[in-house]
Amino acid sequence: MKRIIIAILLSALLLTAFAACGGSPAAETEMSTFAEPVTILPDVGEGGNLILLLVVGPNGEREFLNVRSDEKTLGKALQAAGVVEGEVSQYGLYITRVRGVEASYETDQAYWALYVDGEYAAKGVDDYDLSSPHIYELRYSKG
Repeated sequence: MKRIIIAILLSALLLTAFAACGGSPAAETEMSTFAEPVTILPDVGEGGNLILLLVVGPNGEREFLNVRSDEKTLGKALQAAGVVEGEVSQYGLYITRVRGVEASYETDQAYWALYVDGEYAAKGVDDYDLSSPHIYELRYSKG
């Protein structure tokens, strides 16, 4: 799985480099890598930190985006860029909505799971400092 994510992200970076050099790929590009379609979205947010984010929706749809931010933590950066919404508690940000798609544990035991470098996150989204590079994934999950 980690190899698939890395291959997808490398492909996305090549598309971004192509666009930066004057190429004109569509604003949204659908790619098929290892038989898993991925929609590459335009960059979101502004700032010096680059966050590589894969979003896997409720029907398995996959979107890759580069999130840019000057925030110091993943949770604050994703909120500032408008990628996620959620509830803040004593434990930090609990993500309830990603790119407009809501996950409600109370309704159907759905939630947004965070993965870091292909592994289920050991910490909350507010606990990841953006000083070191990682590949993040938000995956719609149930139960």
